[in-house]
Amino acid sequence: AGIRSGNAGPGAQQGPQKWTAKQQCNAQRIASRAGRANAAMHSSHVSQFFVISSRGDTLLSRDFRGDVVRGTADIFFRKVKEDSELPPVYNLDGLTFISMKRGALYFLVTTNDNASASLCLELLGRIVKVFKDYCGVLSEEAIRYNFVLLYEILDEMIDFGYPQLVSTEILKTFI
Repeated sequence: AGIRSGNAGPGAQQGPQKWTAKQQCNAQRIASRAGRANAAMHSSHVSQFFVISSRGDTLLSRDFRGDVVRGTADIFFRKVKEDSELPPVYNLDGLTFISMKRGALYFLVTTNDNASASLCLELLGRIVKVFKDYCGVLSEEAIRYNFVLLYEILDEMIDFGYPQLVSTEILKTFI
């Protein structure tokens, strides 16, 4: 049985009081939910986001957490040039690269944590869809022309590395 201490006021019995079974059950349920939520959030963040052209130019970049070294876009592109059949998810020196190629553009997120690869790929797919919805076409020129808008969208979609709003319909109410 759980014990709680407290002062119920003057004239009240001093010392520890026992929790009722219902109070214990509620406390355990709350602690369990908080633990699951923290574990899910901890394992689902991204550190950086990039859009890279087929020539290796970084068109968009955002470092959400500051926990990964700079130059990861260059590392990724060198790896792409070495291996044209690069898998969408790979780990290099403790840094996980998760990428998606659409046309002549590479969309990339990096993380140094054990993030869910399927969540990151789904996030990349939704980012691609939203960017296309706002720009009309997904090309290097469209991204260069709309980069300010795309940074605003990206800031609404990802906050400190955690996915937030990933639907065009919802984003249109804000942007």
